[in-house]
Amino acid sequence: MQCGSNFLVVNTDLDATLLDHNTYSWRPATDALRVLKDRKIPLILNSSKTLPEMQDLSTELGLHDPLVCENGSFIAIPREGSFSAEEITSQFNSVEKIEGYWLCHLGVSRSQFLETITLLRSKHAAYDFRGYADWSVEEVAGHTSLPLEKAALSHQRNGTEPIHWHGTDAAFVAFKKELQEHNLKAVSGGRFIHLSGQSNKGQALLKLGELYEKKYGKVVSIALGDSPNDISMLDAADIAVVIPNKEKLSPTAKRVIHAKEHGPTGWNTTMLEILGV
Repeated sequence: MQCGSNFLVVNTDLDATLLDHNTYSWRPATDALRVLKDRKIPLILNSSKTLPEMQDLSTELGLHDPLVCENGSFIAIPREGSFSAEEITSQFNSVEKIEGYWLCHLGVSRSQFLETITLLRSKHAAYDFRGYADWSVEEVAGHTSLPLEKAALSHQRNGTEPIHWHGTDAAFVAFKKELQEHNLKAVSGGRFIHLSGQSNKGQALLKLGELYEKKYGKVVSIALGDSPNDISMLDAADIAVVIPNKEKLSPTAKRVIHAKEHGPTGWNTTMLEILGV
């Protein structure tokens, strides 16, 4: 969709942003979602969720746009979507062909760093945490309030390890410092602390923005998020929409809008205002 002479692209976090924190429903955002679809504005789901989880939601929403998975660890671009294989491989260094998607890797795989974080925990009793690698599908369901079938999709992780930290704040500071020494990081999300490589949601927004710009001309990017793991995405956008949550975010985007309502209700109201509806 053209915004003046520019092409508009919307990037959104999911939990507690487009999806209600407790019910995971996007229904309060129906009106704004319909306008985006009618105007053919790409809606990039950019989340800590796994590809199987996001495929389900993308299908439910009737989307055919790229998916940024596991906090920017990789981007899944539909093979039957807007971009050719040549356009994608010229934009990304590491591209893998899977059923239905081109997987564009931006980070390190979870299997590459799980051994490292397990070793750090075994060496330091103060590093007291548990995460997906320690939990069964049933336990993931308990920690997320997801039904078992969706918890099973969440359990299929490739680029991040969500954890609950049970140690002291001082120990967490030390843990993060050690992670940095291994080129890893810990970022707080809505429900978990996410361990990963150095890729992030903002890098993914910018790489996709370049891809759209090569095809459609100057891009204006909108990003919506609520928690610290969204800040790189909000900073990278032209228009950042902060959905209220317990964290007080102050993005450095050119234009920052603070939604007045929580979750998909605030998402809907603010997007309709931006779109002039």
